[in-house]
Amino acid sequence: MVLGFAEWLRQVDPTGSLDGYLMVLEETCDEDEIESRYFTTENGKKTLDPSFFDDMGIANPQHQLLFCKAVSGGLSFRPQPRGNAEQSSSEQNLAGMMGAVHANAEAVSANIHAEEELAARPAHSRIAGAALDFPSWLRQVDPTGGLDVYLQGFEENYEVEDMERLWAASCFFEELMITQPKHQQLFASYFQRSGSEP
Repeated sequence: MVLGFAEWLRQVDPTGSLDGYLMVLEETCDEDEIESRYFTTENGKKTLDPSFFDDMGIANPQHQLLFCKAVSGGLSFRPQPRGNAEQSSSEQNLAGMMGAVHANAEAVSANIHAEEELAARPAHSRIAGAALDFPSWLRQVDPTGGLDVYLQGFEENYEVEDMERLWAASCFFEELMITQPKHQQLFASYFQRSGSEP
């Protein structure tokens, strides 16, 4: 079976909870090298090298477990040949889902308007005074949903109001175990827009 990163992530977890790692996978490694770089064999069983989690910024223990189970259960990664003009049915389904995400233009427009209104508020009231939950706050930081991979860990261990305090104390990335440079850049841009000092 030939897989691309998106299809592989959906086979690791069909619920889509790992889809947020797609961009990181595509930016961090070439499809041709993922098995040779991160898959090892111990006692006749495939295992996932721990460096995979560091390189991909996968700090959530449940997500790590999903990847480990998939690899040890025999799910391999064989990339799709480059230049293949035909889309598999799974790719067509994924393309359809991605189109559906953007189909509701009014909702997207309303979200942008709400974010602009929020940006106009004084910095000290943006997080604490807005009574936001983590899903809403993470979407303010990155409207594409690329940071949703942190949602469960944030909700279990912090309050939204803690985020600005951690940023101001210059321990935001270390405390929250955010190691991916792209993710760090998204958070830094958010706090810079909100006028918070690191």
